[in-house]
Amino acid sequence: MEGKRIALIGDVGGTNIRLQLIAIQLHLNEPEIIKEEKYKVKDYDIFEDAIRTFLKDIKEADYPKCAAIGIAGPISKNKVSLANVGKWGVLNGDQLGVNLNITTFQFLNDFEAASYGILTLPDE
Repeated sequence: MEGKRIALIGDVGGTNIRLQLIAIQLHLNEPEIIKEEKYKVKDYDIFEDAIRTFLKDIKEADYPKCAAIGIAGPISKNKVSLANVGKWGVLNGDQLGVNLNITTFQFLNDFEAASYGILTLPDE
């Protein structure tokens, strides 16, 4: 559909990985949720595997071109290391984008991501 953008969004902490695949219509205010899942961090030795699991049955037309992942940790040059998930090492958003064929893969500190969400709240 013209004007439709598909994005992978998520929130990653020390316990859970929450992922959504959304369709953003440029003329609509609310995104359409295509898929959403919650995974346990302990079940994945590599963060990329959780995303691959999430995207495994996605049709090409619904495959995301961009990703924005809020993550519990300081971000520097699109890299992050979760203190309580040492087995993952340093996560590199740019490299994940290449590996997963997602043009733009951006990490955001989870507090930063929540702050952006505040901007969408109604006045009441």
